[in-house]
Amino acid sequence: LRAWYGRLVAIKRAFPALQSTNVEDALLEPQVRGLIAYNRWAGDDSVTVVVNTSDRELTARVRTRFAGKLVELVDLLQGEEFEGDPRDLTIRMPPRTARVLVPKAYELHGRYERGEVDSPRR
Repeated sequence: LRAWYGRLVAIKRAFPALQSTNVEDALLEPQVRGLIAYNRWAGDDSVTVVVNTSDRELTARVRTRFAGKLVELVDLLQGEEFEGDPRDLTIRMPPRTARVLVPKAYELHGRYERGEVDSPRR
């Protein structure tokens, strides 16, 4: 448990978006109890968080703040990758899970290389 919280703290420290007060609802659908999605941003830094507190798998459609017609994202918690339209991205959410989504480019050329956040694949 200590390692898990340490990882969450490292992620928060590595992303200015998670330290800002900027937040907006990101959930397009389904509008159901237990499914939460929001965007946080600071300048050009953006993070999309999706949480499923229910005991069943859900598929969320979210609107992110990432630029482009097609984005490649990585979940910093489980290491899964997603690709799609940043304005209408489909994310499979297993029961009682959370995802912290950032552009895959951060993993390849950014914060992981600088040691700011451990790769979820390690």
